[in-house]
Amino acid sequence: MALKHFSIHKIPPTPWKNGGGVTREIMCWPAGEADFEWRASVATIGASGPFSVFPGVERTIVVLDGGGVVLKSDDGGIDHRLDQPLRPFRFNGEKALTATLIGGESTDFNIMTKRSKWRAQVEFTSVISALPPMERGLVFCARGAFSIDAAGPLSEGEGVWWEGEKMSMRAAPAKPGSSLMIVRLKPAAGA
Repeated sequence: MALKHFSIHKIPPTPWKNGGGVTREIMCWPAGEADFEWRASVATIGASGPFSVFPGVERTIVVLDGGGVVLKSDDGGIDHRLDQPLRPFRFNGEKALTATLIGGESTDFNIMTKRSKWRAQVEFTSVISALPPMERGLVFCARGAFSIDAAGPLSEGEGVWWEGEKMSMRAAPAKPGSSLMIVRLKPAAGA
């Protein structure tokens, strides 16, 4: 499979059922399946309220813009202030969480993986980097602009993802203050 380019600015938003925000789905694998193995999206949280529950799914959320949220689980196991941009926070999707806005709406990047199949590692780079070969993954320009040898230039809000073809890349910031998100997907132990 070739690289799939995306821009979050061109993906139409889907309103949440509870009216508290919108989601822009970047990709879902397998495509069109409610029982996905991995999924990437960008969500804008416009009001405090409950998060959707995803049994058997591991979630990683990263604040891109806005004041962030406080995430609290009903059982008291999670009480996390998510207000620092580009700092991944991982949690179990089966946890019933309430998100309370800290200071206005918040835009967040989300990676969800079926725990029995995949593990996602989310990291950022701001320097010239050689990405090791990966059979599936995603890169996303979270700030500024990056040049990716296998994908071309990426502006803020743009990225590429791939599935089933080993890809290696070299990434270089195109201007100061740029930041690139790298999502590495690896099979879960025993999968």
